[in-house]
Amino acid sequence: MEGNRIFSKYFKVNLIHAVMSMKNKPTFRDNILLFSDLGGGGAWLAEKLKSLPGTAMLWEPLHKDAGVVDPNLNFGWTPYIPRDLMWEEAKKDLLDIISGSKLNQWIVSRTRVRDFVHAQRLLVKFVHGNALLPWLVNRISLPVKPIFLVRHPITTSLFQMRSRNKQYDRKDILDCNQVEFSEYWLQHTEFIKSLTSELEFHVALWCLHNQPALQAENKDKYLTVRFEDIVLYGRHELYRLYQDLGFDPTDKNLLSQMNSLDPLDLVRSEPENILSLDTWLHQISEQEKERTQRILDHFSIEEYSAFSPYPKAKPEFPKSNEERVSTIPSSTTYAIDLNPV
Repeated sequence: MEGNRIFSKYFKVNLIHAVMSMKNKPTFRDNILLFSDLGGGGAWLAEKLKSLPGTAMLWEPLHKDAGVVDPNLNFGWTPYIPRDLMWEEAKKDLLDIISGSKLNQWIVSRTRVRDFVHAQRLLVKFVHGNALLPWLVNRISLPVKPIFLVRHPITTSLFQMRSRNKQYDRKDILDCNQVEFSEYWLQHTEFIKSLTSELEFHVALWCLHNQPALQAENKDKYLTVRFEDIVLYGRHELYRLYQDLGFDPTDKNLLSQMNSLDPLDLVRSEPENILSLDTWLHQISEQEKERTQRILDHFSIEEYSAFSPYPKAKPEFPKSNEERVSTIPSSTTYAIDLNPV
């Protein structure tokens, strides 16, 4: 049985390769790139984007063990590349990855062969690439802006701590001399050594992974989307996201898709409700919040606070609810109240 499963997986990859070679395959210029953290809501959003007409998904190509990145690049688990660096080998490899030229069993595992047959574009989901995003958009001109999905560092960290697929520990960060640009990580060695809990370590890792994209001077080249805004403002955020990606959100098929979505389903389905927006607020002591805030301050993270489950800034909507509603067809509804406390 095991041999049959392995053969089936290899057959699927080879069949997809054949399909892509026989058609006018999507180029990297047509594709949607989604960057997020483990536990940051990327899998949920990827499933919604994958359902866009003519879209096939590639899953986590930068995975250190199962992905397709050239091992000679020494990316490690969470690659960081300085924004202005000229690195042609890395650029070529990333171009091959996002154009669908490099495939294996892992990255096609979440998509059916028939989706590749009808694909006009690829959705490439990254969970290890946030820190290289400013470099990517600086070195490669992408007409479709990549999506940078960010989520509260405490919520994300709690998920990672409880996940069965733990991929990081403190040793990975303190002993990363073999990866390229390890100085980015090692400059914080003494600070990381001073942390006293697993939660603090994961929050520091969140900061290291997201700080470059949050603070980049060229962040206008990608779409920063906050998971909390999708939950709080529901279909309004999805409508705006589809519009920014170049789709017509008034298309009846997209409207039907948006009207069938409830972002809160993701929150409700999480084990122990650990991904709800505010559950952790009453589970963490004030001292823990203060220590976590010290980490955010150390990395100059201003988007979130350790004392609130919501982003500090709200989306730029029209002033009144009536004006908000008027910007969206009447068949589109909100997930929950537009003015959460």
